[in-house]
Amino acid sequence: MTLSLKRWQKKSVKKSVQMSFLTTLKSGHSPIASGYSSDIYLIDGKITKVLEDGCYDDILKEVVIQQAAADAGLAPQVYSVFEVSGAVVIVMEAIDTNRLKPVVSNTPIGYNPRELGSLSTRDMILGSKLFAQLISCGIIHADFHVQNWLKYQDKVIALDFGTADFIEDASLRYLQKAVRSIIPALALINEYGLIYSMAESSDRAELRTLLRKASALLLSVSELSTTT
Repeated sequence: MTLSLKRWQKKSVKKSVQMSFLTTLKSGHSPIASGYSSDIYLIDGKITKVLEDGCYDDILKEVVIQQAAADAGLAPQVYSVFEVSGAVVIVMEAIDTNRLKPVVSNTPIGYNPRELGSLSTRDMILGSKLFAQLISCGIIHADFHVQNWLKYQDKVIALDFGTADFIEDASLRYLQKAVRSIIPALALINEYGLIYSMAESSDRAELRTLLRKASALLLSVSELSTTT
C-alpha cells in the first residue's frame, strides 16, 4: 500500500528552535511515561512523544498507520510530527486515562507480554475484536500485547504502531503473528478449519485473504458479544 504522506510532509525546524524546544521540554516538564527509546509528556492537553535518536522516515510510517487507525476510531489522533536535533517528536490526542486502562495493570517494563488467550474470556473477546477491526482497516499490529491496548467497558483503543504495517506490505512474520493473536477467539467459535488453514500457510497472499476472512467473521458472530 502506498503511504499517503502529503499530510505529514517533513517540517523544517530552525536549529535554534530545536535546541530551545528540547531544553524547555526537559527543564519544564516531567515525562508521564517512559519506554526503551521514548518519553511521553502531557502538554496543553496533548500527548507529546519524544523519540530520542529516532529515524524520521520510520516514525513517519508509524504516524501514517496510526492515523489510519485513528480515522476509524481505533487509536488516538495524530496532530503533528517533526524532527529536532537528536529526536523526532509526535504530538497526538491525549487519552482519558481516568477511564481507559490497560487490560492488565501494573505490568513492569520487561514484563513478558500476555497473549490474548491467557486473558479472561471477556477481555480476550474485546482485544480480539479490536485486532479484527484493525485488520479490516488494512492494518497488522505486530506487537499487540496487554500494554498496547486500553479498555473502558466495551470501548477499546490500540496504541504504539511502531511495530505495525499495512496488510499489503506486511512481512510473513507479521502475518503469522497476527494469526497467533486471533486463534483464541476463532477457537471460541469452533473455527478450527480456518485456524488450521492459517497455521499451515506460509504464503503471504493466502494469509492476507484468510486474515481478512477471519476478521470479518469475528466482527459478525453473535457468540463473541461481550454483553451476553
